[in-house]
Parts: sequence; structure tokens; C-alpha cells
Amino acid sequence: MHSNALRALVISCIAATAAVGCGKESVPAEDTTAKKVDTKAKDADSAASDDTKTEEKAAPEVKTKKKDDSFSVERKAKDYLTAPDVVFMYAFKESDPGIKAEKACEEKSKGDNQKKGACVKAAQSKLGFDGYHFEQNDSGTWYWNVVKIKNGVVNYVHKVPIEFGSETDKTVEIKVVGKDEAKAAKGGLPSTVTFETPNAYEIIQADSGDGKLVFEAKLGLLGDPATRKKKR
Repeated sequence: MHSNALRALVISCIAATAAVGCGKESVPAEDTTAKKVDTKAKDADSAASDDTKTEEKAAPEVKTKKKDDSFSVERKAKDYLTAPDVVFMYAFKESDPGIKAEKACEEKSKGDNQKKGACVKAAQSKLGFDGYHFEQNDSGTWYWNVVKIKNGVVNYVHKVPIEFGSETDKTVEIKVVGKDEAKAAKGGLPSTVTFETPNAYEIIQADSGDGKLVFEAKLGLLGDPATRKKKR
């Protein structure tokens, strides 16, 4: 009897449980897949946004500098030729007479370097001057000075007043317009000479009669303009 009662109680509990389950609407399990995909998409967008901001910060600011022609300095041949306190010293080895002397002395010396050096030096001394200097006096007259410099003393081999003629970016013509004012002047200078200025450091006299003569710009050879010695 007790066994039957217990069995009836179990069956009753099972039935009651089933009844409650049937009476309650089933709620479908929440689909988290879409949310996960949406979350990943938002995370990706956020990361991309952060990367963009980082790139914007990291990218250097590009500034284009506008060329201002008002600051450009254009120098012509005359400007180089008349630079103050510049002496254009004769570059013998780079000039046609020096190149010819080098070849001739090489043949004469037959491998003797001492003899060759003496030969070249003798050929250079025949020129009789060291360089050119162009200067303007207080009255505005320009002078072409042919100088020889020794121990700080400037000896004027020639000193002639000139005027400037035709000019391009690389050449300038000078014309002798007066008498030679150098006291020890010997010989004369051509009435018209054209100088080339290939750069700021050299001038070339192409119509010298001895071929191309090259001169190199040097500073400080004249000393202090207020105290330097001059011989005219």
C-alpha cells in the first residue's frame, strides 16, 4: 500500500511539472552571432579611425615655399670684374702660354725635373706682370690696372682709364679711353679687350695675342686700402 501511494505521488509530480512546462511559452535562445559580428565591425571602424588619426598626426606638414624673385641677386660679368679689392692673378699653368711652355720644357729637359722647373719659370717671367685689378676713382673713372706685387708693394705696370662696352651674362668688353698713367709703363695695352667670366672666381682674356689667358680672383693682396703702399 505504501508502495502504491509513493508511485502515485511520483506520477503526480511528473504530471504537474509537465503541465507547468506546457503552459509556459517557450522563449527562443538569443542569437548572439549578429551582435558579435556587429561588435567586431564597430571595433574595426574604431581601430581604423584611430589609425587615421595616428597617420594624420604622424604625417609631416608639407609647406611649399613660394619663390620670391625680389630676393634673387643676378650678377653679370662686369660685377665680377669690378668686385672691390680683388686682384685677378695670372694662372700661368692654366693659360695657353703656360701649356705651351710646359710641353716645350718637357722636351728640352729630357726628364730632368729641375731643368724643366727652371725652364717653365723663365717662360712665366717673360710676361712681366702678376695680375689685373679694376678700380674706380673718386670722380667715377674706371681704371684697368696691370700690377706686379712684391712684399705688399703694388707696382703698376700699366694704369689706363677705361669704359665698359657691350656686355652679356658671361662676357664684358672694356675700351681704353685715355693715356697710360703708370710711371714705369712699357709697351702698351690693346685698345679693346673682351673678358669672359665663367664663374665668380675666374676671368679669361681670350683675345690677348698669346692665346687664352686665365686669371684667378684673390683677396687680401692689396692690403688695407688706407695704408697699403703703391708705386705708380
